[in-house]
Amino acid sequence: MTVPRTSSFVANLVKQKVVVYAFTAAATAGARAAYYVLEVVPSKHAAFKKAMKDSPHLDLTQFGEFLYKGWAPPAPALAAEWKDKYDLNIEGWYAN
Repeated sequence: MTVPRTSSFVANLVKQKVVVYAFTAAATAGARAAYYVLEVVPSKHAAFKKAMKDSPHLDLTQFGEFLYKGWAPPAPALAAEWKDKYDLNIEGWYAN
C-alpha cells in the first residue's frame, strides 16, 4: 500500500521515538480518508524514518506490519485503545 506523504505528519512522525506509527491518508476526489497504524520492524526503523523524509510515496509494507487500518475516522473506543496501548494520540487529526 502506498501512502502519499505530507510535510505536517512526516515532521510529527520523525520526531517520535517509538516503533508504532499512526497515519492518515487524506480523502481525494471520490475517495474517503483512511487511517493506518503500522508497527515498524526495529531493524528497519532508521530506513523508515529516512524514507519518511525523502520519499514522495511509501510502500509501508516493506517496513513492518499494519496493526489497524480502516476508513477515517476510527471509532472513539479504538482511538482510546491506541492511546493506552501505544501512547498514540490522534485527537484533532480529522476535521468534522
